[in-house]
Amino acid sequence: MVHFDSLLKNQIVRGNSSIIGIKRKWLDMLKYAASEKLMIFMAQRPLDVLNRALGSSVLVGLKGGRELRGKLSGFDIHVNLVLEDAEDIQACEASKRYGTMVIRGDSVVFISPAE
Repeated sequence: MVHFDSLLKNQIVRGNSSIIGIKRKWLDMLKYAASEKLMIFMAQRPLDVLNRALGSSVLVGLKGGRELRGKLSGFDIHVNLVLEDAEDIQACEASKRYGTMVIRGDSVVFISPAE
């Protein structure tokens, strides 16, 4: 980035008309650097967290405010979930038991794995 920065300053001083192209290259470099930093800071990818939660109890929040608890036995890239021993949670207590349940991913608001 230092190379582009010094090149940009030289072009500004000279009044060169190619300054727009240099700005674009410089911005592209900044975007790339920002995306690399994002990858570094995102140490836990969401699907990796779900993969580690397989076989353990999770709390799943759904659109409409419903919450389900059960053992996560499967998921896919659309966050469709398979819960075993699923139960509906109301006021922090299990109100209804469902057994094995498939939940469509677009209805999931959050998934909280038990650590």
